[in-house]
Amino acid sequence: MTFTDITAIEHAPRLLTIDQAAERLGVPRTWLRDKVSARAVPHTRLGKHVRFTAAHLASIVAAGEQEVTVAEAASPVPAAPSATSVRPSRIVSAMAPSGRRRRKAA
Repeated sequence: MTFTDITAIEHAPRLLTIDQAAERLGVPRTWLRDKVSARAVPHTRLGKHVRFTAAHLASIVAAGEQEVTVAEAASPVPAAPSATSVRPSRIVSAMAPSGRRRRKAA
């Protein structure tokens, strides 16, 4: 090995395993492994070993970013229905005037 080879190795980006990358991303190891198998995330293969650089992780995070749309930001959250919004006529209509249930017509 020459001096330039050693310098190149020392300055190579740090490579992370799937477990280390999943921990840094805050995702389950199986999720990341499935994405690698589907070739859905950037990674490096060294033989059968899968490794990630900081640039790979940044790319995975950037790909997952979601923009807020104007329609979502402007629309208010719908309120839960209140007890007064239920129409009493539907509740009372199943009862006979005497308070007993009506018999269904056959």
